[in-house]
Amino acid sequence: MATVLFINGDTQDVKAGQGLGVDAGVYYRFAESPFPVRGTVGFKFVTTQAENADINMRRIPLQLIGSYHLDNGARMGVGVVRHNGVKFDADGIGTNIDFDDATGYTIELGWKWILLSYTGMDYTDDAGNDYSADNFGLKLIAEF
Repeated sequence: MATVLFINGDTQDVKAGQGLGVDAGVYYRFAESPFPVRGTVGFKFVTTQAENADINMRRIPLQLIGSYHLDNGARMGVGVVRHNGVKFDADGIGTNIDFDDATGYTIELGWKWILLSYTGMDYTDDAGNDYSADNFGLKLIAEF
């Protein structure tokens, strides 16, 4: 997405798929079925280490994931993810960029409440340029 240059010569890359996210949603397991469904909405955010500017990227992810749970606590899932309101804010130092809403897929493997995930997705800006937002993630799940 962008490379931020600091006065001391250091740089920091802002990548389309990176960030920290917090989600909330609904988890439904059909009776004793090993096939639950989880739907979530969240907020994903990344910022830079700049002290004099708030350069950041933010988006609102929506996910619908079906999974299969084994008796030993292992689980695997696959689903669709959509990022809405994708924005890169350069805080007046560079150009702000708004992206089209994007739809992709996600795959999860885990055990109990810890999941490793991979999401495949591309963002497209107003000029038609594509940016890979593919990413690996670690998810901590609390299901009530």
